[in-house]
Amino acid sequence: MKSQSQIVYRLAEFNHLNSLIECVQQSFPSPKGETMARILDIRPEDYLSFTRMVCEKAVTEKLSWVALAESNKVVGFCISEPMSTAPLYSDFNLNPKFFPLFALLEELDNRYLITTTTDPEEIFHLYMLGVLPAYSGYGIGRELLKGSINFAREKGFTIAVAEATGAVSQSLCRSLGFETKASVAYDSFVFAGRRPFRDVSEPRCCTLVERVLCQP
Repeated sequence: MKSQSQIVYRLAEFNHLNSLIECVQQSFPSPKGETMARILDIRPEDYLSFTRMVCEKAVTEKLSWVALAESNKVVGFCISEPMSTAPLYSDFNLNPKFFPLFALLEELDNRYLITTTTDPEEIFHLYMLGVLPAYSGYGIGRELLKGSINFAREKGFTIAVAEATGAVSQSLCRSLGFETKASVAYDSFVFAGRRPFRDVSEPRCCTLVERVLCQP
């Protein structure tokens, strides 16, 4: 029987890298992972090179949190970065299956960035939040997000933002005081002359949410 008391939360370090990669691989790709990955049928083998890049960046920047169970196994993660270091999705040399996902997220980010006056160096970008399926339902995602918000405030960031792509992540962010600042309707988003996310019915929109951490 798992319990929250058995979980330890730490900044992601290099010794967590392989376990972190494995955790992301089991959390995000289809068939039961993140909303857009599921619709686009992005499989673990398609995801792996992207996962490695994201996780290596995370342990280098030392701004991401992991939830650890027995034997230092990563069972949850909140990968974060300064908005100023967020790479362009189009810069990744990855499977073309990702292209509609990247295009939608770039549109969402651009809609937000043209409206904010906050310096991107002061924006804490909560990039990926996930928990192993076997550890869902224990509040690990909420604790990771809360810990990341507190850490960001301590580090001097003034704003936290996240792209909330699924109904669960959107509900979690709302419960922690985030407000929607930009959105793109899944069923109307067009990429290469087609609507790749037209079958997404819940949630209706991909959203970018923001929480003010402290006044600049």
